[in-house]
Amino acid sequence: MELIVSIIGYGNVGKLIAALLLPYKKYSLHINIIDTDSNVRGAVLDFEHGAELYDSHSISFNSQDLLNQSDFIFHCAGASVPRGQSRLVTTKASIEITEAVFSGFRPLKTPFVIVVANPVEVISAITQIITGLPRQKVVGTGTFLDSLRMNHAVKSLMGEATTVDSVLLGEHGSTAFLSRQLSSLNTKSFDVALNQDTINELMEKVKGSASKIKETQEACIYGVSYCAIKVFEALLSVEGRSIPVSTFVPQSLEPVLGTTHAYVSLYAWINTGGVHPIEDYQPNTEELESLKKSLTTISACLPAQYV
Repeated sequence: MELIVSIIGYGNVGKLIAALLLPYKKYSLHINIIDTDSNVRGAVLDFEHGAELYDSHSISFNSQDLLNQSDFIFHCAGASVPRGQSRLVTTKASIEITEAVFSGFRPLKTPFVIVVANPVEVISAITQIITGLPRQKVVGTGTFLDSLRMNHAVKSLMGEATTVDSVLLGEHGSTAFLSRQLSSLNTKSFDVALNQDTINELMEKVKGSASKIKETQEACIYGVSYCAIKVFEALLSVEGRSIPVSTFVPQSLEPVLGTTHAYVSLYAWINTGGVHPIEDYQPNTEELESLKKSLTTISACLPAQYV
């Protein structure tokens, strides 16, 4: 069986995602790279040469027909975030890119779209609205990366033997927050294992990670690319897995958060049936206020025509 996988945007993240797909053996992949910049053609050729080692996969460049036939789409095309600035400053430019890349999109299937482009919650919502795809089919990497960064920060503090499962929700940005209801550390709650001051310090490290990374490279590349691949794998799995991702507000939270077109990062069950925010999650007062703060920040970035 062949899967058609389109990668929109062949920058650093798009290139790494393409490379991470090549060793995939369960299906034969036809990887369709989409980029309006003709200067990436050399990079695509380089990738095609490497792909010769993987006989089951094939590569195409800028095929609108294959985009329309895609089973999966990785949306990596967004504006670059200037060093030291919020992802939200790229909102207008990234929305314009999203409008352009999907302007001729006429899907012949109902593909999954994995959004990586920042600001990821905003672009996930815009992508779902523009494409008209079911909400369960459009997902952003969201706070999956923030959660991994928190795991790393805790292990750096306490040692690699630590068993940590951090779940950050809200926004992949300044309003991300640790869900104490969903997180655990050595099978105990974070509140039991760490005091509040330490948790606050760890959260500051998480939120400062992007700036730290950009001290020595132009963008965050590896973490978010691996997150995107893990979401891809979950969507191909009948068993599935739970991941904090950028998704729609479920009915169970609409009474407290309201009905909204905005996406926000929530703990979700992901499998071949799509992305489903976990209905059992009922935020306590503190987490509810944090979710509202994230939604307010995200919703403010949605242009009027998308609200």
